Amino acid sequence: MLKWFWYRYCSQVHDELVFYVYQSELEQIKPYIENFMKNAMPLEVPMEIGMGSRVNWLVAH
Repeated sequence: MLKWFWYRYCSQVHDELVFYVYQSELEQIKPYIENFMKNAMPLEVPMEIGMGSRVNWLVAH
C-alpha cells in the first residue's frame, strides 16, 4: 500500500541531507529515506546511513 507523507528536502550540508518532516510522521518516514539513500545508485561497497532528528539543523550540532 502506498503511504503519502509530507516532507520537504531542505538542503545538503557537507555530507548531510536536511529534511523538514512532521513530527507525527518522523518514525514512519525514516525507513523510506534510508532505503532511498542506500539504493540511489549501485555501489561496490554498502553505504552506511546514520539518521538523527532535531528541531532544526543548528540544534543538531
